[in-house]
Amino acid sequence: MMSWNKNAFGYTMWLIFTTAVGYALSGSAMMFCVQAGAERYWGILFTALFLAGAGGIVFFLHRGAAKLSGFAAENRRILLAAEALWVAALFALGLVLRMQSIGAASQTSEYYEAAKVVEEQHIPQILHGATYYYVQFLHIALKLLGNRMMVGIWLQVICQLAAFLVLYFVVRKLAGAVSALVSLGFCMCAPYLVQKAVVLSPEMLYFDLFMAAVALIGWLVLKVQTKKG
Repeated sequence: MMSWNKNAFGYTMWLIFTTAVGYALSGSAMMFCVQAGAERYWGILFTALFLAGAGGIVFFLHRGAAKLSGFAAENRRILLAAEALWVAALFALGLVLRMQSIGAASQTSEYYEAAKVVEEQHIPQILHGATYYYVQFLHIALKLLGNRMMVGIWLQVICQLAAFLVLYFVVRKLAGAVSALVSLGFCMCAPYLVQKAVVLSPEMLYFDLFMAAVALIGWLVLKVQTKKG
């Protein structure tokens, strides 16, 4: 359960967390409703009901916070082992979903054509710096493992899963184990993210860089809070 320090940072974190979760749930619910042949607005209703149910659960958990804290302290090792099993299971599920999507992945890509190893090849000077470095990164992978489209796709999958792992630890540090597991589960199972993992593009590199920046900012914020405390 997400902890709440009653200060400016705590209120800001709750606002960002609630907004992000609501937006993600609404988008996913509306997409599922459209795929099922229902109207999009049903997704908003389902999201509202889900948030209301989650709010009720949080309320009852808050009332029993003292008992839960005592139980968690007494069974810390068991809970950590259970959490590790959940993380491993979610990563395995995410990997299986992405492996199933590989068969439908496109076998052509402008980034693959730019990065594949050929004689007297030079990586084109692409204007966007991050895109250029992505093509360089892909070129090195193809050079080591062979000119195969599948190498690039697996590189995308690995980059995405690595970003999710960083996200898990950041959310766990800032919001707790339950919030981290929920976030990880969403990232592993969201159809949009599964599809993005098998499409060659610099987006996964951007995502890795973004998560590295988030981890650094989170570490600095916690360090400042520790000094003040």
